[in-house]
Amino acid sequence: MKSFLCTLSIFLGLMTTVYCIKCEQCWSINSDKCCSSTYVECTGSCITYSQNSTVGGVEYITIRKGCENNPLLCNRIISVKTNERVNDRVPTQCCDSDFCNQDLNFQNSQIDTFPEILLQCPSCYNGNSTEECVTSTNVTCIKDQGQCMNYVGVLQLADGTVHNMSFKGCVTTGGCLLGFTVLPGTKELKFNIMDCTPALPIVPKPTVIPHPV
Repeated sequence: MKSFLCTLSIFLGLMTTVYCIKCEQCWSINSDKCCSSTYVECTGSCITYSQNSTVGGVEYITIRKGCENNPLLCNRIISVKTNERVNDRVPTQCCDSDFCNQDLNFQNSQIDTFPEILLQCPSCYNGNSTEECVTSTNVTCIKDQGQCMNYVGVLQLADGTVHNMSFKGCVTTGGCLLGFTVLPGTKELKFNIMDCTPALPIVPKPTVIPHPV
């Protein structure tokens, strides 16, 4: 039935042909390898998500493979950065031929190599509260992080543990629009606040030139 739908030409004033590719599909939580796989027919691209997440000093990893119709999610790193023990990095890899993502394995974020930019955001973390965390410190954003995120909710992490959580920090531009669908190892159980605002410019300190003696 799927093959039929993928090759069907529909005549509704315009003739449209839908082309499909076959992609590996799997989802292994708290692991960097697929423990079992199937193959599905997709329109768009095949994709592999690799979540590298650190929450409260503990690292969580997850891999997911499947279909992706949104080119904005392809071949990029989606990330959240704080000064307070929350960092999330999700590299995505896309390809466009049959079975191509079976060779796209778990990928480390390489985010540590990204240059810092002259933008900053308020930064805080509370791993046991559904009240907005309060901070007087900022974190410096890196390449592609053009927004500040303020999040409060209840999350289930890759090991199955549930956390009341609030944090603030830098996020990849568009992070609030993408939401938790791009974090394959994290499940949102309750939503209180998720706001994204433009990151704040860092004003360089003026250079002080000493007076001659």
